Order: sequence, then C-alpha cells, then structure tokens
Amino acid sequence: MTAYAGQTVYLAFRYTGDYMDEWYLDDVLISVPCTLPAGGGLLAGSVYDANLLPLPGAQIRNGLGETVTAQGTPEDAAISEAFYASYAPAGTQTFTATLSGYVDTVISGYWVQNGVTQAHDFFLATRNYTSVADGNWSAVDSWAGGPATPPAAGDNVVIAAGTEITVNTPAECLNLTVEPGARLNLVSSLRVHGHVINGGQLHQEALVDGVGAVDFGMLHDGAGNAKYYGVTLEAAGVNLGLTRVDIYGAILEGSGNLAQTVGTWFDITPQNPIASPTVVSATFWYPADALNGNDPGAAAVYHYHNGVWELLPQFGGGVDGRWHWLEVGATGFSPFVIKDDAPTPVTLRGLTRSLGGILTLVGGLLAVGVVCVTHKRRA
Repeated sequence: MTAYAGQTVYLAFRYTGDYMDEWYLDDVLISVPCTLPAGGGLLAGSVYDANLLPLPGAQIRNGLGETVTAQGTPEDAAISEAFYASYAPAGTQTFTATLSGYVDTVISGYWVQNGVTQAHDFFLATRNYTSVADGNWSAVDSWAGGPATPPAAGDNVVIAAGTEITVNTPAECLNLTVEPGARLNLVSSLRVHGHVINGGQLHQEALVDGVGAVDFGMLHDGAGNAKYYGVTLEAAGVNLGLTRVDIYGAILEGSGNLAQTVGTWFDITPQNPIASPTVVSATFWYPADALNGNDPGAAAVYHYHNGVWELLPQFGGGVDGRWHWLEVGATGFSPFVIKDDAPTPVTLRGLTRSLGGILTLVGGLLAVGVVCVTHKRRA
C-alpha cells in the first residue's frame, strides 16, 4: 500500500455464502511486511515420550538458537498433537528438543533442503546411555549414563566414536545414534521406537542362499514400522553364502569429486565368488537428509571397478517418506556410492577408517569380483 502513504485509506471486507449476517472480523493489523528468508526450509512434526504420548510444551531449538514450542491441536484432527514447525537455513543443521523432566534429544548433521518442509518426529527419553568400551549390548560395562542395566525401550542410546558395540541378544531402545567412527554390529534383533541417526557404520552378516530376499541394516519398532533402511539382496538361484554388508553414514573420501556423493555408501562382501554374467538383485536406501546437495531425481548408483566408477543400470527407484531407494544391476562387489553425476575415476588400494567417520581411499585396486548386484525394493 506504498502508493497510499499519508492518505486516509478505507478497507472493505466482503463475504458471500451461508450465514453472511453472522460473520465478523477482529484484530485486523496492517504493518510493515517481514523480510522473507533468503533460503531455507522447515522441519515439522510432533514430540512424543517413550510410550508415544504427545508432549505439548516441548521446545525445539534450531542451530540459530531460535526456539518454537510444540502445541496441542485439539480442534484439528488432521494434525498430530504436540505439533511444531521450525525454520532453518538450507544446509547441514542441528535441532534440539527439550522438556523439563526428559533428556534432551539432539539431531545433528540434518540436511535442510531449500524451500522444502521435511517431516521429523522427536522422541524424548528419560535416560541417556553412551558406549564407553567395545563390547556387547547386554554387557553393563559397555555403557555409561544409565543404571547398572543394559539400555531398554525408553532410553536414548549413543554408540560413541571409537567404540564397537555388538547386539548379541534381542534388544530395544528409544532413539539410536551411531557417531562417526563408531560401529554397531547387528548380530541379533534391535527394535528402535524413535529415530535412528547413522553417522558411523552399521555391520551385518547373513546367509544369502538364492531363496528369497535378505535385508541388511533394516531397523524397525515393535509394531513393524521401519525406522532405518539399509540394503536388500535377492540372488535368485545363486548361493552367495555368508554375506557381509557395511552401511556407512558418511561420504567416501578420495580424489576428484567423491566429497559430493550422497552421505551414505555401502560395501558388500559375499563368501562365494560368482562368475559373470550372474545377476543378483538388491535395493540401496538413503535418507533425504544425506543428499549432500545431490538432485534425488538424477541420483544413480556407481560401482568401483577396474579403476573407474561404473554407472549401474537402474531398474527402479522412488521415495518412501524421508527415504529414497534405487534398484540397480552391477558387475562386482566393492564400494557403491550414489551421486547425481559421475564420480571422478580414482585408483584404490584399500580403505582406512578415521575417527572422524570418513573412510579414506588410498591408491591401488580394491578387491573386485565379477558379480552383478542389484537392490530390489521390498513391498
């Protein structure tokens, strides 16, 4: 209304429809417009306790120190209780959920996409467990921060950098964080009722005997809802034997443009070598917050073979909530990365794990087989 500055202005409001003699306006305000953010996105969702009860009044703080409060929504059944929406600039951000009487829950390294609203629910626990030594999940001396018992369904669990924990018996927790430089071995089942953040390494071994599909690194809650997706292999009629899969929540560091790959990569090692042209089917999953600037519509899977990164033929792909999946076919077992354009060719000799959680490539050739690998989406 700049053109009317200094003048007397009359505003008229007109309503048409039913009950036109019953409507009214209140608290009309004309003010200087706010400055729109230059770029950023929203994180929105609800805040719950360990029993999935909403926690209105919980506060969500972004990395700028700005705080919003989760609100009850009794008059809108379409919006969950304890709802919040928090803005943050585009890029890697940190969000913290707090409420008196509960343990703060922090998500760090979350990739905020410009102009996009991303869904994320917070689950607040009453206890925090952090691994302090290599050992089994069930061993009390593996942990600090809780009582003299292993973590339980309502507890936050952090696998700390430099430690390796093995889930040796059926276990559960509320929220799970695997820090960069940490490793979690999935020998037995693990239920996670809240969220999973993998910044380190998830390791699992299973028999792939050519009968049906086999999941690796898949974590669910008690109701069967997926909390973390990994890899699915389906080797129809082909016996790969005991197969090892490592899922890294980091970039595969090396020369060229590997630093621009999606922040999740995979390494697969079968027991039995297979001669070409055998084809194995599988699916690679990665979370939206690991895009690292890549265009999900153009993302593809690349496999390192004979000194170059080969683009694998894609059989399918899509989005399931905050998870993206790609179904491909490959010609060998070695590191697999995801990128929206071709990684620069490099020469590899091996992998060196750093405490920072980034796997570094050092010159030479990493063991490569002649097997075709694909990741097939499970219904």
